[in-house]
Amino acid sequence: MHYPQVAATLPGADEFEGLESRNGELLACLVRYFQQTPEASLGTLVVDWLEDPRLQELFLRLNEIAFESDLIKSPEKIQDNLQGAIQRLLREHRPENELDALLQKNRQSPLNREEKQRLNELLSRRHH
Repeated sequence: MHYPQVAATLPGADEFEGLESRNGELLACLVRYFQQTPEASLGTLVVDWLEDPRLQELFLRLNEIAFESDLIKSPEKIQDNLQGAIQRLLREHRPENELDALLQKNRQSPLNREEKQRLNELLSRRHH
């Protein structure tokens, strides 16, 4: 958010669609915004997002996150940390990755009750 130029180095926003993470939609919208408007700044984001009722809620969540986080002063450090975090997020929160991991675990050993419930949930979503 403070270094919008970093968005140009990230995967496309569609990579973040459907992430099973509380902030997956926020990340997708933020990346899409800065990739589609590379000249944008934090100020233009505030104006644009507060004018759109759907994005107002995301902006409030973004604001909460910004105040919770320690800001990293260097764009290079931001980019390195963000790249690592995004790779983990994509790997860990994509439903198909979780499904594959549960299926593989089920082949190797019995699943516990919570894992079985989650597997059934993911399989039913896959068929809809």
